[in-house]
Amino acid sequence: YAAVNELQRTAWQINSQVLAVMSELWDNGSTIAGMPPRTGIELPTKPTDIETNAEARKEYRIEAAKRHMHNLTISGKRVAFNFAIGIARRYEKYRRIFFPYQLDFRGRIYAVPHLNPQGPDYQKALLRFANGKPLGSEGWKWLAIHGANVAGNDKCTLEDRVNWVQDHEEEILAIAENPFDNRGWCTEVGGFEIDKPWQFLAFCFEWRGYCEHGDTFVSKIPIALDGSCSGVQHFSAMLR
Repeated sequence: YAAVNELQRTAWQINSQVLAVMSELWDNGSTIAGMPPRTGIELPTKPTDIETNAEARKEYRIEAAKRHMHNLTISGKRVAFNFAIGIARRYEKYRRIFFPYQLDFRGRIYAVPHLNPQGPDYQKALLRFANGKPLGSEGWKWLAIHGANVAGNDKCTLEDRVNWVQDHEEEILAIAENPFDNRGWCTEVGGFEIDKPWQFLAFCFEWRGYCEHGDTFVSKIPIALDGSCSGVQHFSAMLR
């Protein structure tokens, strides 16, 4: 109960900067950064001799089934994406929002709503903490590390990740200034194909805030940290 309630009392809010970019691109029918297309692909044309040509009939049915399944998958992604944007638009006006959580039989904790901090890349980018903290003398480094991680540059030392952000700061700030014309956030920056484009865009906005205000900048985006090998952690716990 204590663990679940600690998460449930954590206040969040919609990241309006990311939502504005996402909404405009979505409304214009864009498919960049993993946004699903609005329409599916057309089914193949039936062969004129489909009733008498068994081989042609078989090939048509196989191809038609593939395209039908593809369209079903795209349709599900389209509904989920549109639903998430709709929720974000509805709750953007609130300074603080909260998420209910539940435990499964293994003790893992999951948020209940469709839009939540555990969702895919675009959902994580739409959310930030309602109560931020000044970065201070060391916090900016962890922000930089997070930026390198979501960009896909996560296999080098932490120091190298900080340096990578500093080396490509001009491009990062250009993205934050105009993400519509400067689309490196959803393609490639500094030789790395962006791994999590929407979270990287959120980072770009945050990094611009740090560059403008320095150590006093109040950061609100979550910094993700992960264990390198959970299995070893479990063995250590069991063996004490």
